[in-house]
Amino acid sequence: ILNALANGKSVRAVFDYKKCEFLFLKEFVEGNVTNPDEQTSDVACKLANSVKPATCYGSEKGGMDAIGGMKFETWEQFGSGITSKRPDKRTYIAASETKLISIRGFVLNYGSAKIYDDGEVLVKVNYLDPKDYGIKMDEMFRCRISTGSDSNGASFFIGR
Repeated sequence: ILNALANGKSVRAVFDYKKCEFLFLKEFVEGNVTNPDEQTSDVACKLANSVKPATCYGSEKGGMDAIGGMKFETWEQFGSGITSKRPDKRTYIAASETKLISIRGFVLNYGSAKIYDDGEVLVKVNYLDPKDYGIKMDEMFRCRISTGSDSNGASFFIGR
C-alpha cells in the first residue's frame, strides 16, 4: 500500500465492520457539552485525548453490520523512530477525511484509518456537530488487511 501511495497511485479502502472488532468508549455522554473533556468522568478517557488507554474502550467481536470506505488522498507514513514518546513503535500509514452527512440531523463524519506494518488496521469514526465541532459519537474498529479470500475486514484497492 505504501509503495502504491509513494508512487502516486490511488488507493481506496473498504471496511466491512462486521468482520472487525468494534471498540467503543465505555462511558460517553451525548449532549450540549461544548468542552469534550466534560463528557467522561475518567480523565484518561477524555474525548480530547488523541491517544486513550485501552481501558477506556469496551469491545465486541463481530463489529456491526455496516460497510464504509474512503479514498486515501491525504496521507502520511510514520516510522517507528518518529518519536520516542509514542508508546506504539509500529510503522503506520495514516489517512483521514471529513464529509457532511445527514444522520440524526446534519453531522460532520470524520473518518481516519491507520494501517500498521503488521497488517492491523485501526479505523476511527467521529460524528461532529458542524456548529461547534462537539463530538457526538466516538467509535473505532480494529481490522486486519484482507487478501480477498479470507474473513478479514479491511480491503484495499490500488488504481492508477
